Amino acid sequence: MTYRWRPSFFGDSISLRAIRAMIPRRRYFPLVHDDVMGEADDAQLMSLRAFGHHVGLAFQPVDDELGLWGDPAVTGKAVGAELLRYKKSMPVVAAMNFETEAGSELVALYENRCITDQVSPAKALKCVERAGGRAWRTASNS
Repeated sequence: MTYRWRPSFFGDSISLRAIRAMIPRRRYFPLVHDDVMGEADDAQLMSLRAFGHHVGLAFQPVDDELGLWGDPAVTGKAVGAELLRYKKSMPVVAAMNFETEAGSELVALYENRCITDQVSPAKALKCVERAGGRAWRTASNS
């Protein structure tokens, strides 16, 4: 099992195609659900799906950052919870793809399923940061 993106997806910056692949469909589901839309015609539904997709593209990096470094009192998520689930957020994937010792260590932690309550998720988070995943996220935000 590997967590690295194919080179066509990933270089120093993550491609829009790769980001689209990371966005769960549930991001825009509320915009097109029958209970919400009722009598909307096909054109309206298509427009809302497209709009929702773009909202998802814009929100995904923010959600990834909050999931890794957000304040648990605000997000309701424990620090490292997404790492315990081996979620492949954009900063994690970026860190895994940078040719660094920390990136390789992060890949090994994921591949060997070593992030547990015993082995603190903080170790994996430090790997993300040391490998450049957080810096990449900050740079991609500007």
